[in-house]
Amino acid sequence: DNSLSTRRQQEYQQPSQSSTERTDNHVQEQELIQCNESLRCQIQILEYQLQEQEKSSQQKELRNAELEKEMQERLAKRLATQMAEIEKRLKRDIEKKLRKDLEKEYEGKQEQ
Repeated sequence: DNSLSTRRQQEYQQPSQSSTERTDNHVQEQELIQCNESLRCQIQILEYQLQEQEKSSQQKELRNAELEKEMQERLAKRLATQMAEIEKRLKRDIEKKLRKDLEKEYEGKQEQ
């Protein structure tokens, strides 16, 4: 009698142990699934951040290229303005020298 009841207790305990193991396995499996999903989400977030950084980097490169082009255009305009001023001065100086030379020549002819 006693041995039969002991066997029955063991039989009842074994399924409960199996059930407990199954529950533990199921819990572990669920935890792994959640961890996997969490990692996937983190990867997606990192990929998005990387794409945004690449876009930002490209935008900075474009801005820098535009600024450089604008600076070169301004420099070219400034140099063109300076060259025009130099040409005007040279023209005036040449005209003055020609006038003086002509005046000297004219004065020299009148003295003769």
